Amino acid sequence: QLFLRVGTQLAHKPVESTVASTSVDTWMRENLPQALPVTMETGAGLSANERISARGLVELLDHATRAKYAKVFFDSLSIVGVDGTAATRMRDTSVAGNARVKTGTVSDARGLAGRLQSAGGSTVLFAILINHPRAGLATGLIDRLTERLQAGLTQRR
Repeated sequence: QLFLRVGTQLAHKPVESTVASTSVDTWMRENLPQALPVTMETGAGLSANERISARGLVELLDHATRAKYAKVFFDSLSIVGVDGTAATRMRDTSVAGNARVKTGTVSDARGLAGRLQSAGGSTVLFAILINHPRAGLATGLIDRLTERLQAGLTQRR
């Protein structure tokens, strides 16, 4: 629904998913060329044809931090260990309550992307994507990498 809404806003009229895809592609090329290549088909991330790199996701998150909708955007993301699709992730770690993320799960891929804050207040945008036939086994690895990333933030200061 969000994908179609964004496509409608960009096209200035109600659109189907193919037009939304073209509208989002045009916007990305004009506003975030460093995030390319991006392929969106349904906007849900569930299509085998959809593509974005980890760098592309971080570039998109970075753009969102400076946008007028930044607070609403980040408030819409799950809080690790607290709610949404990340409610059961990293509950007993220092990441719990300190990261707003979007999870990604599809047959041969797993991902986690968002904004992570250290105990000292340092913040980093991150994206971890794994594409492999055994990606389903990688959720624990992704969580451990996120914990290590936060630990690195804390040690820097």
